[in-house]
Amino acid sequence: MSNYIPQNEPTEKWWQPFEDTGLFDSGFLDYAVLEQKATTIRHVSALVVPGILQTEQYALALIGIRANISQLMLSKEGEKAVKFRLARQWHLFERSHPPQVFVIVDESALLRIVGSRRIMHDQLLHLLQMAELPFISLQVMPLRSRFSDLLVTGSRSAVQLSFASRKQKKMISIEQMHDVSYNSDNINEVTTFITEFMRLQEDALDPAASIKRIQDSVTELLNGADDSHHET
Repeated sequence: MSNYIPQNEPTEKWWQPFEDTGLFDSGFLDYAVLEQKATTIRHVSALVVPGILQTEQYALALIGIRANISQLMLSKEGEKAVKFRLARQWHLFERSHPPQVFVIVDESALLRIVGSRRIMHDQLLHLLQMAELPFISLQVMPLRSRFSDLLVTGSRSAVQLSFASRKQKKMISIEQMHDVSYNSDNINEVTTFITEFMRLQEDALDPAASIKRIQDSVTELLNGADDSHHET
């Protein structure tokens, strides 16, 4: 494990079966362990639905459309990667005291078809279900909103983690499918992230209006042409 995890604190063991798969670098596994310890998670995602809120089929479809790992699914390793993502979700949200999760997702992620209309429909319904949980605040950033560097960063999912333990510094991470391209506990970077995140919260639709926008997207999908046999 990296220096981001205090050596005198026990780490969760659920992730160990995935450690020897060769799919994930150590930085990503470190992040997954830290994610489970977080008391507050701030997550920005501009292009796709955030990983912690993805359905199994949506996640599989994302793997399938990434050209550089198109063979991953065929070799069953893609399924392992998705199982890891689902395991992260389960351990995060089913623990006795779940973290407070603040999510900002760009409206384009609701409109972009991933896999098929059926997969996207089910994903949007899942978002609506998750938004009802008392510890999740989901906001949609309208297309006609101000430009933000954090949204650009969020094209690869930008996350900030805060912890109850004073031994564990707040940190930010740029998450991708199988790794993290950046981890930092630099106080200036973390403070800048939180400040910009709060500005985005002000610009985004409030949670109630966000739920309405997602419901509208579901309706638009139902009214659209059936392309369930034309995978992206």
